[in-house]
Amino acid sequence: MSDGNDLIDRVEAVVEPLLSDMDIEIVDIEWRGEANGRVLAFLLDTEGGIGVEECGKASEVIGHALDRSGAVTDRYNLEVSSPGLERPLKTADHFQMFEGSKVVIKTAKKVHERKSFKGDIVSADDIGVIVKVDNEEFRVDYQEIRKANLVFEYGPSPKPGKKQVAGRKNK
Repeated sequence: MSDGNDLIDRVEAVVEPLLSDMDIEIVDIEWRGEANGRVLAFLLDTEGGIGVEECGKASEVIGHALDRSGAVTDRYNLEVSSPGLERPLKTADHFQMFEGSKVVIKTAKKVHERKSFKGDIVSADDIGVIVKVDNEEFRVDYQEIRKANLVFEYGPSPKPGKKQVAGRKNK
């Protein structure tokens, strides 16, 4: 069985140049076991957001490249999708791109007496991120982060009263 980190490095080396030529960014690659066997999952994005058609094309490119390269010797299912609304943040560029956005950061060890930070990204540089939690700012270095995701916030709840009929305004 393949070691996950080595396998991901091999896979990324094979497919990243091909996806880059398509102006597609690899947000994350995951090698995991599920009830039906092993899954090689790719989260992909483009500057304007990635659609189903682009994911389909990327899936074909990835599948063919991996079949030819022999980078993965185990049997697996290939999964390709967008990162979604609560996308993971993996690199300094990701944090910088989403400055001002809501985020949840989990650390492996306590940082500033906590292991979880839910707040707004104030700024980010090559070493770490500053997140504002309840009007207090905390600096967290990337090497301390175990997991970070954007937080999607739903709009305000509808006011009680008349139901809105699609396509018509209530009077």
